[in-house]
Amino acid sequence: MHKSINIWYLLLAITAFLLYGFLIGGWWYGDDPEIVVFASKHSPFEYLFNPSVWQSFSPFNLTPWILLSLNPDILFSDFNPSGYYLHQMFALFIVSLIFFKVLNLFTENRVIALTAVLIFLLTPATFSVASWLSARHYLEGMGFSLLSIYFFVKGMRNSKMLFILISALFHTLASVSKEVYVPLPFLLLLLPEKTFKNRLMQAIPLFTVSVLYFFYRMEMLGDNPLGGYSSIWPWTPGSALVNFKEIFRLYAGSWLVFFPVLITIILNILLYKDWKAGAREISRYILVFLIFFIPVLPVSSILSSGESLRYIFIISALITSFYILSLDRIWNKGSRVYKTFAGAGLIIVVICFFYSYKEQRNVWHMKRAQASTEGKFFIGNSGSLDAIFRISQPHWFYDGLEKMEEEHMNEKIQRKIRLVVDGFYGFERNTSETISALQVFAYDVNTGNITDISEEARAVREDFLRRVKDKPLEVLIEIQDNTMQLQLNPYDGQYILLEASPAQPDFYYLAFPVNKNFGIKLTHREKVRIFRFAYKSPEGWITLSPGFLIDRSKDRTIKWSRL
Repeated sequence: MHKSINIWYLLLAITAFLLYGFLIGGWWYGDDPEIVVFASKHSPFEYLFNPSVWQSFSPFNLTPWILLSLNPDILFSDFNPSGYYLHQMFALFIVSLIFFKVLNLFTENRVIALTAVLIFLLTPATFSVASWLSARHYLEGMGFSLLSIYFFVKGMRNSKMLFILISALFHTLASVSKEVYVPLPFLLLLLPEKTFKNRLMQAIPLFTVSVLYFFYRMEMLGDNPLGGYSSIWPWTPGSALVNFKEIFRLYAGSWLVFFPVLITIILNILLYKDWKAGAREISRYILVFLIFFIPVLPVSSILSSGESLRYIFIISALITSFYILSLDRIWNKGSRVYKTFAGAGLIIVVICFFYSYKEQRNVWHMKRAQASTEGKFFIGNSGSLDAIFRISQPHWFYDGLEKMEEEHMNEKIQRKIRLVVDGFYGFERNTSETISALQVFAYDVNTGNITDISEEARAVREDFLRRVKDKPLEVLIEIQDNTMQLQLNPYDGQYILLEASPAQPDFYYLAFPVNKNFGIKLTHREKVRIFRFAYKSPEGWITLSPGFLIDRSKDRTIKWSRL
């Protein structure tokens, strides 16, 4: 028996390594450097219990596990990314193993359970989470949630309160990993275990954790207890409904893959001879889905491929579970026709998921190659090269790398290189004279190297400046309690928020699309920064505001207009 179990575990390990072993050679990407540096400079007690420290890291969410999870990596690997990715690989294997064990609670067919893990590993959302260090809290939070389910079911079946308390402990860890795991107790109420009353009574410790988490969240996030990015990416129930169907396409990468999954679930429902039992099963699926879909609503407007797929990670795992448990029931109770349809569908699903995985892996290699090349060029030239560097990563990626290098060298780097995004630089007359003598560098996707693009950049910039017009523009900025509220007029549509450092004014390293009414907490990152606002018309002309020096520690109102 034990030898048989070990073989399944070995198969899981081999599968995970074959699919994700390439991660061990990965480099920093996106938010990684800033998060690692923050974790290295603050103790767990500070970011777990000091609201001002936590909000200086993230005023939008409460996810301290991402910092706790990085502490062993920092201790053993310092700033070498290989150790971090080794941890990531190990976490992925453990989560896959736990997923396998949880599914074994509801099916004795280990081939079916292993197939579920394979599909789980191939889904785009899992790839998005597993391949990015900054999304590790989603991955490990999933592991904690699955352990909570496992011990809850074991506690229910064996009438052991100790297992229920262990379930509550893992629910606590899942909740501080990512908010999307907080509603887990509601899922437990819908499991097909004993009676609803039994499940409700046994789930009281987990609901107690959720209540305590709510008060903890209020304390840590202050006047923004709901958190989220609604101030940056506004949403409405209508827009969420419009984007609702995208979740199912993104789960599979295409509708071609999702339809066999849906058909298999429907065939399972049709197997119920009692329509009431079938209706209960459908209701259970819908309610479980809604429990974890509602927390995703605030980001429904930005769901797309790539890194944003992390937002549907738990929904992706749920759909896979619905599919596999339906497949298992068809295999046990279905007719030959049902089994044929379900088997053919499974072959299509696995093949299509594998091709989707390969496509994502290719994109991952291209993105990481660019981030690695740009990051290493920046680190090698930040304090010595007086030039302009057009970047593709968010500016805090380079800030974090610079801080890592300062920690390594034990000295402050005086940055000379100027980071810019697109052609947003050199609007002022005195700056225009300066940049005419500066080289401009950027990543060349064809060669994979950093190249001198000075002539091309100057031509693009001249074309940009020709389109800048002194058109009407109104700006109202209100800074209060580290929050910026913004009103832009007179045009409808999107504006662009440009951000620059006071040390290098008129070189804008961030160009962010915003609506005419916009608000954001400024507690994280730089205390003082320069903001400028632009509007691009459908006709092609651009109008710009002057730059505004914003100190988030000083409450003030700024009004400016051009008629």
